[in-house]
Amino acid sequence: MGWTATHELLHKTPFKTQSLNTFFLHLFSFISWVDVVAFRVSHVKHHQATTHHDHDGEVVLPKKLDLAGFSFWFWQFAPIPNPWTVGDRLKTFWRYSTGNLEGLGIFDGGEPWMKEVLPESDAVLRRRHKNWSRVILFGHLFLAAIFIATGNWILVLIVNLPTAYCNCLSMFVSMPQHIGMAPDTTDFRLCCRTYTCGRFVGFLYWNMQYHVEHHMYPVVPFYNLPALRKAIEHDLPPAPHGLIATWREILPVLRKQKNDPDFCFVPAIPQRG
Repeated sequence: MGWTATHELLHKTPFKTQSLNTFFLHLFSFISWVDVVAFRVSHVKHHQATTHHDHDGEVVLPKKLDLAGFSFWFWQFAPIPNPWTVGDRLKTFWRYSTGNLEGLGIFDGGEPWMKEVLPESDAVLRRRHKNWSRVILFGHLFLAAIFIATGNWILVLIVNLPTAYCNCLSMFVSMPQHIGMAPDTTDFRLCCRTYTCGRFVGFLYWNMQYHVEHHMYPVVPFYNLPALRKAIEHDLPPAPHGLIATWREILPVLRKQKNDPDFCFVPAIPQRG
């Protein structure tokens, strides 16, 4: 779950030494093809105005799961790299490496959001973004060429394409974060979803299933989020346990949103006596 690791390293909580956070941030970002330069700026804005249409292009609600979305999900189960994912990555990072931000972009807000987080007026940030895109693109192509030339083609799957196949668990655990929730609200209990799960899945997901808590206190390290929930649980809505129960809550909301895009899931908020 490269994006999840990159996300937590971006918050600078896994290590006490910030040089280690920075090193592993770029290592995970490289392996996972993460546009960490744009992601860093975008994610700050995402936390400042979570799911607000005018200020958060990282997550735009309502999210949809149409036929194209389900076909994408199908490929997440396949034990071979998704050719559309690989092709899109190559095209995207080629554009970015030339300074071209046109196209769909990597966030829900697409190209307009990319141009907002990387404004043309900030030449230094644009240059850093272009250089990092070149590191990603040409670094992976260079390594892939070496692996193939030396007969170690299996390393292409391990090093170059690990997040382009068998990514179904990452999809199922991460999409509940905001899907079906309310936009344009300052109450994180209404725009974020927390669910609980087994320790193994929580370990792989870096405890981001505690997403309400993470947005309320973004500097709390991921390993302290379970304890944080216990401390403030009296102020939080109930959380479904397990992925099956979580998606049973989500799917009816998505069906209703097809006919009523303004509909959203409203959890039971504890009332102060």
